[in-house]
Amino acid sequence: MGTFYNLKYDAVFKKVVGNEEDTRFINKILSNILERKIEVIEFIRTELPKEYKNQKNNILDLLVKTKDNKIIDIEVNSNYDQIIRERNLIYYCTIYGMYTRNEYMVSEKILIDLVYNGGKNTPKKDIGYIIYEKTGKLFSRRFKIITVNIRKYKEEWERNISKRNDKYIVALDASKEELEELSKKDEIIKEVKEKVFRYNEDGTITRMISIEEENKLMQEARERIAKEKGERRGISIGKKEGVLIGKKEGIKEGTRIIIKNLLKYMEVEEIHRITNVPIEEIEAIKNSKN
Repeated sequence: MGTFYNLKYDAVFKKVVGNEEDTRFINKILSNILERKIEVIEFIRTELPKEYKNQKNNILDLLVKTKDNKIIDIEVNSNYDQIIRERNLIYYCTIYGMYTRNEYMVSEKILIDLVYNGGKNTPKKDIGYIIYEKTGKLFSRRFKIITVNIRKYKEEWERNISKRNDKYIVALDASKEELEELSKKDEIIKEVKEKVFRYNEDGTITRMISIEEENKLMQEARERIAKEKGERRGISIGKKEGVLIGKKEGIKEGTRIIIKNLLKYMEVEEIHRITNVPIEEIEAIKNSKN
């Protein structure tokens, strides 16, 4: 048997959950997460134009508008990672600005991160707000981030301590056998199951997933190698100096090397977004001969 590609794979997720002809499944998921009835009325195009030639494609997983005037971005993430969350937020804010400039009365802007490998310390569902004043006081409740830990939902479902409607979220990471079981006496999940099974037999979709996985692994490997090289060099320099100043210089040098390596694969603006290092410093490192 080959790999079974369930809904945690972007290509399958977009095909099934982003089905404009049948919104029942996404309505169930969003209603569960937001704890009130949600009805999707529009799927918004999610590809952002590239700002520079070598930039990777900026594509949100799913962006929708609801009947009660909410804009919701749903992102599928393998891990609970701060860098990924910040990247998702940047893309979401950009596309929200592009496609909703004249819709000032949107009731809420919501970013939902579906996390599939959340650790023990990742809560089942976590709600945060984006905009705070300097005093720490919440400035707006209309712009929020919700992290949904699919693993915790599955664990509670298996222990029979979850709500009945949690099965729609559980279905997002169900195996072939689990989907069969969940689809019994539920027409919505039965329809989802049939689509997922059909896409697993579709050579086009499986090839897309294989390319997607390969690109993701390559990018992760590049970033890991760059980080490890920088850390090793930084620690080495820090140890060599043997004093606090040496450690600080080591860390600084480590950061420089990380950025130097990242410049092989990314543009200055993207590195700035990921690392928060000022653009001027990144430019200086880029132009340095060392």
